[in-house]
Amino acid sequence: MKTCVLSLLFVVIVGVTSQKVIVVDSAGNTKSTSILSPQKTFKPSSKTTVVDNGGNNGGEKALSSPAVPAAFRLNRRQPFCPLERNENRCRSRRNQFKCGVFFMDLDGQTGGDGIRWLGALPDFLLKPSVRRSPKMLKTFAGLHKKSFRTIPGFCNEHYANAQCYNLMSKISSVPLDGCSQSLLNEYGDRTLGDILCEKAGRFAPGQHFQSFVKIGFYHSACGGDWTETHKRGKHLQLEEELCCKYDTGKGQFFRCTGGEFASTCDEATLLPRRA
Repeated sequence: MKTCVLSLLFVVIVGVTSQKVIVVDSAGNTKSTSILSPQKTFKPSSKTTVVDNGGNNGGEKALSSPAVPAAFRLNRRQPFCPLERNENRCRSRRNQFKCGVFFMDLDGQTGGDGIRWLGALPDFLLKPSVRRSPKMLKTFAGLHKKSFRTIPGFCNEHYANAQCYNLMSKISSVPLDGCSQSLLNEYGDRTLGDILCEKAGRFAPGQHFQSFVKIGFYHSACGGDWTETHKRGKHLQLEEELCCKYDTGKGQFFRCTGGEFASTCDEATLLPRRA
């Protein structure tokens, strides 16, 4: 009879968690063994109670959390620019200057200087797609990486500002419903306005409203940070303000003035352009 009870006991304990009990065998001998109790849901805690083999309470001990890889941490900083290294914001080197174009105070962005990267020279000239395009090479005729170097010891802010103003003023007047290839429109297969609206949506996702965004030109001289490119104190900006709507979930350009505009490159060839 005792043997049957023991057999039943071991059938019942399968699938439960361990506890100490006293078991009596067929010869009347007793021994301590473990059985399992119904499982309970484990809730993690910052502390746990430690009990030694004698059943004594050893007090509470803090539990250490496993290390989380940096790639999975929340609020990880996004790169300022595609070629950023060690958070250098793609600034120029010591004997170099760079000319860049940025979104200014983009909707949904706060902190810092508020600028968001669109492109820069000479970085843009090094892209394989640009180097393989005869049309783009013609647009930037005579420009190459060495064009942005300065004589050692003679790099200065005023020189960089003047050079970048001369280069970028040509881009500042391009129409946003045009499709000409440039630093801002690499392939020329869509209107510049649509391309910029799409990029704006990436920086400030989830927009379903109209946004009005200014685009400005900046330069980095002699390893310094990005500074407004100007002439007589007036900051060089894209002449036309960017206006976008996101009611379809995808950024689409429209004229801030309410005037007509080309929505495709085919339409762009039909509309009259400013002289």
